[in-house]
Amino acid sequence: MGQIVSRTALEQAVLTYVPPDRELAAKTFLSALSDDELQFLADFFGSSMFATSARSASVWKAVGGVGRRKKDDHHKRMIVAEFASCCGFAVKFR
Repeated sequence: MGQIVSRTALEQAVLTYVPPDRELAAKTFLSALSDDELQFLADFFGSSMFATSARSASVWKAVGGVGRRKKDDHHKRMIVAEFASCCGFAVKFR
C-alpha cells in the first residue's frame, strides 16, 4: 500500500481509459492535478475495473470503500466527474 508510483506511470494508467480523440484534453486535465488528486483518480479507475470483474459481494464492499475515508472525498469525487466529462463518459457513484 505504501509503494510509491511515479506521476508518469499514474498518468499513463489513467489515460488507458480515455478515447484517443480526447487524449490531449485528458493530458491537460491530468497535468493540473496535485499528486494526491491524481492518485485518487488512478485508484478510482483501478478499483472500478476490479469491481466490474468481481463476482463476490465482499469484493464490491471492499472496493466501495476506496477513497471514502478522507474529509476531502467530495472534492475528489468532483474531480472524477470532471475528468469523466472531459473524456466524454459518465461516472455514477453509488
